[in-house]
Amino acid sequence: MFGNEILQLTRGFGADLGCGMNPLPTATHIVDCNGGIFEWKHCKEVHLRDINEGFNDWPSDHFDFVFSRYLVEELRNPITFLNTCYRVTKPNGRLVIGTTTMKRFELMLGKNSVAWETVVDSSGHYYVIQVPPVKNDRLLKEPDRVSPCVATHCPWPAISNPPTDPEFTKLSVVLCVSHKTESVESQLAAIAAALPRCELVVATECPTEINFILNRDEGDLFAVLSPGFEPTRLAELAVLAWEHGIAAQRTSATDSTFTRLPSPDHRKGAIYPDGPALFVRKDVWSKVGSLDDRLVSPRAIFLDWGLRARLAGCVWASPEGLDQVAPSPELPNELDAERLNLKFSGENCRS
Repeated sequence: MFGNEILQLTRGFGADLGCGMNPLPTATHIVDCNGGIFEWKHCKEVHLRDINEGFNDWPSDHFDFVFSRYLVEELRNPITFLNTCYRVTKPNGRLVIGTTTMKRFELMLGKNSVAWETVVDSSGHYYVIQVPPVKNDRLLKEPDRVSPCVATHCPWPAISNPPTDPEFTKLSVVLCVSHKTESVESQLAAIAAALPRCELVVATECPTEINFILNRDEGDLFAVLSPGFEPTRLAELAVLAWEHGIAAQRTSATDSTFTRLPSPDHRKGAIYPDGPALFVRKDVWSKVGSLDDRLVSPRAIFLDWGLRARLAGCVWASPEGLDQVAPSPELPNELDAERLNLKFSGENCRS
């Protein structure tokens, strides 16, 4: 599966972080949270751990190389992870990082003046970072922590967005799925039963794809659904969105670190429409703008859109009796937090 160039770049004493069930053949150490990696213990040193918890116990200047594939974009703190990879790699060693978020990764490296080479083979798109003979303290600068004004005593603006017509003529629904499963068919059937007049499109969770669909669509009401939506309330959400501009299955609050906080009262704190069902009138979508495809996690993408809607003076509604409280606190990863800080710090978020 791995190409010859990757195998040549990863010769020596090295670690594969987040290997899953397909570890790099040349790695002497493998790390994953899946207990199935112990089947490799006869030929590799196996470390069972959650990579989000870090590697503070690992010695510095230890490995000839550190390898990871399709991992960095999934982590809460990718900058901390890459700095740790750099710390545990010897001078003149190398990092080989595979990712699907190339533009974001290159932006992060470029901001820190980090040189790289790329290798592409059947197993993925990789960035090869050479560790210098004399190492700096860290590879990447940690983002500055700003305290944005998105948390306390900042009520949703009381500005109405009345529709121009009494009813919508076309509802376009985008169902976002991470991969095709049998449950998708049942979700499509439930949507069609609840919203028989809708035009239905299945898409990935990629914001670029969602933007492409909605920005080209001629409908006057949009919906973005993900697994977990309540099918029996979809028609009600559509009506509320047409009347108010935005309707959501759930509401959330956020604090100065952009941690999602549960809040059932949309009149307190910095609240944004959230959850697996978001309905938006076309004129409101045009006013707020598309989803920010430079963010990584779906939570951060819709938090950003909801806060921009709020700053644009849009209001939203959520049906009575629906699960309106976010399930649990959730931190964005560091790349997302840095971008949200830049967009919503200081005066930018005052109503």
